Amino acid sequence: MRSERGFTLLETIVALAIAGAALAVLMLVLGGTIDGSVRAGQREEALEQARSRLEMALTVPRLPTGQWEGQAADAFRWRIEMRLIGTLPPSEGRHVGFYAMDVTVLRGPVVLAHLAGRRFAPAVP
Repeated sequence: MRSERGFTLLETIVALAIAGAALAVLMLVLGGTIDGSVRAGQREEALEQARSRLEMALTVPRLPTGQWEGQAADAFRWRIEMRLIGTLPPSEGRHVGFYAMDVTVLRGPVVLAHLAGRRFAPAVP
């Protein structure tokens, strides 16, 4: 009869396998958390870009209709679409238009932010 105490080789291998599996799960969880944090930061930056472009479009005194695209920081692309969606009857010889503005910010093919606004402004003939 053996009176020695200790772990057998099989018990040690099983314990290491369980610890390895637990470590792998922990790494997956941490990796997903970091990835989610990076994506959230990119979306926040894209939303700030979209806000900035929309505010810029809202301050232009006369709004031409059309679509414009450009490159922003950190591989973001932006697109502004301006549409005249209605006009008011002329008053004192001036035409007032009701405009719809859409601002989209993308990174590659992925839309990260989209904002829309409406505004009355002098109609561009």
